[in-house]
Amino acid sequence: MSTPERYLGSEEVSRQLGMSPEWVRRQVQAGRLRARVFTIGGRPTYRFTQPAVDEFLARFSVEARGDGTRIDLEAGDDG
Repeated sequence: MSTPERYLGSEEVSRQLGMSPEWVRRQVQAGRLRARVFTIGGRPTYRFTQPAVDEFLARFSVEARGDGTRIDLEAGDDG
C-alpha cells in the first residue's frame, strides 16, 4: 500500500523559500512552480508536493556569494 501524498499550502512553501505567499502564487501562475489547484468556495487554492518544491529549488536557486550579489527570479521583486 502506498503512502498518500502530503500537500503543502502556500504559507508553508513561502516559509521554505523565504518569500511571500503572493510571490509563491506568482511562480505557479508563471509556470515555474508546479501545484495542484483546488477550488474552494469559488477561489483557487494551490497545494504543493515537496518534490515539486525541491524541483523548483534545483532549477532556480543559486548559491549566494559573499559579495552581496543577488539574482532575482522577477526583476524588482525582493519577496
